[in-house]
Amino acid sequence: MSQEKIYQLLDKYASGGLTAAEQRELSELLQSLDGREFTAVTERYAQIVEQRGVPGEADTVLFERIRERIGDMEGEMRPVRTRTRWWAAAAVLLALLSAGAYLFNRQPRQIVSLKPAADTVHHEIRPGGNKAVLTLANGSTIVLDEAADGTLAQQGGTNVVKLGNGQLAYVGDGGEVSASVYNTIATPRGGQYRIALSDGTQVWLNAASSIRYPAVFGGSERRVEITGEAYFEVAKDEKRPFTVQINKSTEINVLGTHFNVNAYEDESNIRTTLLEGKVSVAVFGKQNILKPGQQGTVIYGNSGGAVQVKEVDTGEAVAWKEGMFSFKNADLRAVMRQLSRWYDVEVAYEGGNSNAVFEGKIQRELNLADVLDALRKNNVQFRIEGRKIIVRQ
Repeated sequence: MSQEKIYQLLDKYASGGLTAAEQRELSELLQSLDGREFTAVTERYAQIVEQRGVPGEADTVLFERIRERIGDMEGEMRPVRTRTRWWAAAAVLLALLSAGAYLFNRQPRQIVSLKPAADTVHHEIRPGGNKAVLTLANGSTIVLDEAADGTLAQQGGTNVVKLGNGQLAYVGDGGEVSASVYNTIATPRGGQYRIALSDGTQVWLNAASSIRYPAVFGGSERRVEITGEAYFEVAKDEKRPFTVQINKSTEINVLGTHFNVNAYEDESNIRTTLLEGKVSVAVFGKQNILKPGQQGTVIYGNSGGAVQVKEVDTGEAVAWKEGMFSFKNADLRAVMRQLSRWYDVEVAYEGGNSNAVFEGKIQRELNLADVLDALRKNNVQFRIEGRKIIVRQ
């Protein structure tokens, strides 16, 4: 009965119709299977996805992790048509085992699996959400997540409107336009927010980020200033280029495009990732053109700054906007920095630096305990004291 129910839920999952509650139910059912039953279910799921395409390409390290999970229990795994197809199906099921959270530590196994610490089993820290504070031109503030839908203020000849979906928009009211009226939106740790600027440009702010912008764009350019991380979908206007000012020495110039900027002060570099169109990353006035699929990393040195350009998986850079953490070759501290900002927790470390490197995805809607459990399964030791996580390296 349980396997038949699993097949029903997997069919819904493959078609994209699985609810959060059904995903948790599927995760629990999968965890009840032994190695041979898991293999049988994987073969059945491989047949389901065959008509919908195979998710992903085979990765040697990940495949070996799957072997560790199943192969030790039943011997050599039997592929379904191709190893890639079997790998793809098994990878999906392993992700579901954690109900949306899966991480793989690429460091060779050196430590035995850890049991949950007694002080973290029942510790619940909720994920972040749509939270931000709007600062108007006169210095007054509006807590956007507490404000009712509708017109919140009038700024520079526009109405500042909170829409039903929580988004903030600037809508012309037909009055006299003033381009010198500036507003700022800032998200706290544990917050995110979306705004539509007066020209139609869409901006998503990640946690602990801000954007300063004119209520109405005037003159021959459109210029905004940001801190932290933001994703832009810039409205096209060939007569008025769009500029994102990051600091005194670095800015991004575009006409109309989709890109992500990560400029947190606690990150070692500023990274601009281009999804669509064309942008120029300028450091001390020197232009560096990016093409779609490329990431420009600003590196400062004694002689100024430079931009290193490389091809990247753009999905990783904007995963936060889609409600996911995505890690690829990320060290432990990089993982914890993202968790710290989203769950509004402090992180401290004991011992030396860990050489563990992680890959995987985690849903940002999960409670912190679920995310930490994914790390614990990969030999990360920690304890929680209030809203402080102490990581032992």
